[in-house]
Amino acid sequence: LRGSDGSSHAGGGEGGNIFHCNRDGGELRRYATGFWNPFGVCVAPGGQVFATDNDPSSRPPSRLHQVIDGGDYGFQYRYGRSGQHPFISWNGELPGTLPMLHPAGEAPCDVIFHRWRLVVASWADHRVEVYPLHWEKTHFTTERTILVQGGVDFRPVAFAFGPNGSLYVTDWVKKDYALHGQGAVWRIDGWAPKSLIPYDDPSNLFAVNLDPTSADLESDPWTFSQLISHWAKEPGEESAWPEDGDLVFRKFALLTERLRHSEDPAGIAGKGLEDPDSIIQLLALKWISDEKLDRYREKVEAIAGDPPSPTLFHAAVTALARLDGQPVDDKPIQRLIAGRLRAGNASPKVKQAAFQVLADREKFLSLGELKELYESSPDEIELRVGVLLTLLVHQNDSGARKFAEELLARSPVDEPLRPFIEEVAHRGQPRPDLSPDVISGRPTDLNVEEWKSFLGSNVSPAGSPALAPGRLVFHRHCAVCHRALGFGRQGGPDLSTIGQRGKDHILASLLDPSAEIAPQFEPWQMTLSDGSERLGFLLGEQGDNHTYADIAGNEFLLSNRDIVTRQQVPVSLMPPGLVNLMSNAELRDLISWLEFLK
Repeated sequence: LRGSDGSSHAGGGEGGNIFHCNRDGGELRRYATGFWNPFGVCVAPGGQVFATDNDPSSRPPSRLHQVIDGGDYGFQYRYGRSGQHPFISWNGELPGTLPMLHPAGEAPCDVIFHRWRLVVASWADHRVEVYPLHWEKTHFTTERTILVQGGVDFRPVAFAFGPNGSLYVTDWVKKDYALHGQGAVWRIDGWAPKSLIPYDDPSNLFAVNLDPTSADLESDPWTFSQLISHWAKEPGEESAWPEDGDLVFRKFALLTERLRHSEDPAGIAGKGLEDPDSIIQLLALKWISDEKLDRYREKVEAIAGDPPSPTLFHAAVTALARLDGQPVDDKPIQRLIAGRLRAGNASPKVKQAAFQVLADREKFLSLGELKELYESSPDEIELRVGVLLTLLVHQNDSGARKFAEELLARSPVDEPLRPFIEEVAHRGQPRPDLSPDVISGRPTDLNVEEWKSFLGSNVSPAGSPALAPGRLVFHRHCAVCHRALGFGRQGGPDLSTIGQRGKDHILASLLDPSAEIAPQFEPWQMTLSDGSERLGFLLGEQGDNHTYADIAGNEFLLSNRDIVTRQQVPVSLMPPGLVNLMSNAELRDLISWLEFLK
């Protein structure tokens, strides 16, 4: 891009951007990055910027953003449309990136500011949404309300307020993208809410303390991001790695130096690779990958060859591919990971890491490859467990069962693995009904304290959590919608760190799944053009084709053109009587295992 005064910006693959220039088209600069498609942008009286982000691909929901100068909202197209790469954040997961203000309705288009509310056009949900803004010291919070809910032929796109306060809405009407000539413009009268913040110029209200010595740097990602942007612009600052700095300040130093000198003349990225903290290592690998800093190739290869974790293995393989000029979006990087998994000289550690991060491994690896991986890793118990869990859902049902039966016929059977082998051998077979004695004595209501008293103290899984009996219970009853430790489906929240929430939260979620649901995990109730209805989680989108998962975890594909109505419902797809499908012992094992996941 080139401004009228010769100012310019160049880039590629870093994600959608928002740019700023003066009224004459000069002084062009990138204002914020990390969007999928910042379709609509508006500015409030105090200079606050807001934007809709249209299309979440495999990381629903669509996003509504508070946009700050220098902000990074996490998405980078070069790392794949799925949004599942460790270098990508969708809701501020990586330090230095920012979370969404709120999930937006599907296919959000225009956003307009009105009396400290945001009005958003949701094209695919056929509605006009309103988000009242509340200031929380350093950022806004909001909740969604519906101003207008239309039918299937109401597809709002853009807004304008008239001089008398009427709101005008353009309506595309039909789901066809072709110019069909049936569009409309609507006028909404009588909506005149009072201003939520009674200031004509509230800019002073939004001041942020930019002194890093007096701020808890990472307690608020908005402050953290603005501190990075501010100090990266300070002249005369020395580039030095804070050897004795605390963890958060080391993250701040690395991200600030990257913004100040992306080519890394001071070698800060190399220091990050040697840092004991895995998140700092990940941030350093991302820097090296984004900027193709080839002088770190040897150190990156060392991480890929002896990975501290599956995530860092994934990141290192990606960085090496970028250094070699190879594409690293979804399918190419999965092929590279599979190649390292299949390599004859791959160490057990590399095999374990590659297997862990290989997406849809049950679809990617043949039965023969899984059997070879199992047989070639006699001392790698966790890898063998992973193979068996993959065989539980592999499309070659009969072949998986036959292999498990062969393992059970061996003498001796590997006893720690016996429960997992038996689970594969019996996959697809109906489980016997629970006898009354294995569920006796339970509380009659959903009171968490009563259930805790009934279940008693949990015992932490002995030995490796990979072999805990609760893990099998999880894959029997929960993995159809949830992932944990890299296995399972992605319809609901990933439970790999659910133990941080504590036993009360785990038990409450099992007893009453609909009591607390994040908006992005609310299912969709849909009416189709043939009159049928479907209920499911939105897993991802590819053009007009949307992938959902039903209550059993089965994926189904719908064309957006076949959906007549679609509405999010605040209920969980997790069945409310799930605990009734488990014995008391199974329930104790499951809670014990989930509590262990931190």
